[in-house]
Amino acid sequence: MKTMVYTAITGDYDTLKEIKYIDKEIDYYCFTNNPNIKSKTWKIMSLDNPELLDFIRLERKIKILGCEEIFKNYDLAIYMDANIELRKPVSEFIKKECDLKNYDFFSLIHSDRDCIYEEAIVCIDWKKDDKKIIEEEMTFLKKENFPEHYGLTANNFFAFKTNNSKIKKVQNCWWNMVKRYSRRDQLSFMYSLWKHKYKKVQFINVLWYNNDYFFIHEHNKSKEVIIKELNEKITTLEKDFNNMKMQNQKQETIIKKLNNELTKSHDSLKQILNSKSWTYISKIRNLYNKFKRGGGINCFNKIKWNY
Repeated sequence: MKTMVYTAITGDYDTLKEIKYIDKEIDYYCFTNNPNIKSKTWKIMSLDNPELLDFIRLERKIKILGCEEIFKNYDLAIYMDANIELRKPVSEFIKKECDLKNYDFFSLIHSDRDCIYEEAIVCIDWKKDDKKIIEEEMTFLKKENFPEHYGLTANNFFAFKTNNSKIKKVQNCWWNMVKRYSRRDQLSFMYSLWKHKYKKVQFINVLWYNNDYFFIHEHNKSKEVIIKELNEKITTLEKDFNNMKMQNQKQETIIKKLNNELTKSHDSLKQILNSKSWTYISKIRNLYNKFKRGGGINCFNKIKWNY
């Protein structure tokens, strides 16, 4: 089965990761509108923007629809976000995790939720997109009678057979939703499958952000953006914690959520702050440990963000 891997970068959002474990029988394509991106292992493809899309939707378009002129030369296409670094040849993932005989689309299960409506609430809380447009999308889904807890995927890594007309209908629906409503593609993928009654999807239970096959780097962000996002996350976590206390729920869930966010932030902090990043992380982790011992998340208010 002739296979390709593709990714997309718009602007300076990501730094392209070279492929360390190359499958000689697989071709690697990076679509970008950044003329400064070069690579020894990826074929760099110019990304045009005739619709004048914003940079996020421009990336989503190539992610969801790909490039028909290139796809027609392959049997299987594998998409991965540009901030992913492979730990093994990608062929090992396909061989060990994908049932190519019985399925045509392969996607990773979301590790935290199984419902688009719940994901929408999180996206609003974490300011992943405009609240109004997310709410409009959820209103549309409810009018369509799209069910709750229909499933949720992590779309940073997926694969599909290219010469499949049913998949193309799903992809077109998916892209139209992202173009019309939220740029968060998790909010429309499962709906697109449901709308077209497409069942030949294998949902793979591999942790989407850290597994045997790849790990994720932070996107390129300035120190100011990182600090702003961490402050927003802490505010949300504080609200979640207070709700849990009111509902007399266990705290393990919120602790795990907090720990994941601190861990994911580490790479970008290291790039921005260099040696000071370890001091920064140490301060946060000390506060985190106090929280675990019952000090409460309000201790985060004591942190000073200036260096």
